[in-house]
Amino acid sequence: GSLASPPPSYQWRKNGQEIAGATSRFLNIFGVQAADLGGYDVVVANGLGSVTSRVAQLSFVVAPQISENPVSQVAIVGSTATFRVVAGQGTPPLSYSWTRDNTALPNTTATLVITNVTVSDAGGYRVIVANAGGAATSQAATLTVQEPPRITGQPENLLKPAGGSARFTVGAVGQPAPGYQWYRDGIALSGSARHSGVSSPDLQIADLVLTDGAEYLVVAANPAGSATSRVAQLTVQLPPVIVVQPADRAGLIGGAMSLAPQVTGTPPLRFQWYFNSQPVPGETGPSLVRQQLLRGHQGRYGFVVSNLVGIVVSRDAYLRVRSRQSIGQLTSLAGGEFRLVFGDSGGEVMAADLSSNFVIEASGDLANWSVISTNGADVVSTNLQLQFRDRSAPGLNRRFYRVFER
Repeated sequence: GSLASPPPSYQWRKNGQEIAGATSRFLNIFGVQAADLGGYDVVVANGLGSVTSRVAQLSFVVAPQISENPVSQVAIVGSTATFRVVAGQGTPPLSYSWTRDNTALPNTTATLVITNVTVSDAGGYRVIVANAGGAATSQAATLTVQEPPRITGQPENLLKPAGGSARFTVGAVGQPAPGYQWYRDGIALSGSARHSGVSSPDLQIADLVLTDGAEYLVVAANPAGSATSRVAQLTVQLPPVIVVQPADRAGLIGGAMSLAPQVTGTPPLRFQWYFNSQPVPGETGPSLVRQQLLRGHQGRYGFVVSNLVGIVVSRDAYLRVRSRQSIGQLTSLAGGEFRLVFGDSGGEVMAADLSSNFVIEASGDLANWSVISTNGADVVSTNLQLQFRDRSAPGLNRRFYRVFER
């Protein structure tokens, strides 16, 4: 404002140059353009003199506009990711506010640098560029973080029987989730009727044969890299098979007996022989030999055979121990019957349950013999010997006897 008498006149100037028509106390500029920027003053005058105001600077703030948005990218864990924004116009100073998935980040510059990238850094990144004239928000840029595979669980060595199945399992992590390829002795496996899961964490092999025994490993891979498991050994063995079972045997007291079955299977084969269902101490070989047979050796013999992949039980073989018989006392009974006492020539105990083992024959002339007792008929046990009562003797003048053990 101004005070003067007589009343003054006014002349506005821009950058020292008079503005035509600008002769009032107020200077109004509508629709300010860049060309209007500059220094403005006014000359106030009357008949007594003039005075010039101080210069007032006219300027305006240009709101920011983004000309280059941050670009999506892929980074591997441990590497560095960089996002950059360019504001094509905007009056300084400009401020920058970065966010990840709408969460504010501490960075305040046009460039966002993420060092030692982790999986948690993945997400959508934006930046707001602002000044006193306004703000502009960038397009979202996606950071995809990839992690090379890492083996977390190794496949284990396996021992399996032929004809069975085997399963190898591996654990692995990575981003994105890794794919798998199994190898046998360094050669990639293909899916087949017997091989499944060749491109998965679980490899399964069915109907095993000896040639499946080999070294197996798996490679886990994704776009960020690969990891190889340790080598796992598959050993395939033949379980025991009894080709020829032990056969029933008979032997004489004092003699010898052997049981020699035939067994196949991957060595070492372990045997244990049993007598009447009880283990025989020390009898752990593929055959059993009994020397100096006694009545007490008579009974059921069998074995169990095993190896690392199987076990099988044999049938029982029955060993019958016989003895030459010695006829002792012959007694004439009332009514013409005879009583015959006999027993083992070696004096072995004659248990009652042996009575059915004998065949007794009789003859009147030592040339023609007939069977008069089988299956223990009329035979009883007494005083460690057996007695036979011949009920067919009455009316005969003489009688010869012989005894056989079956």
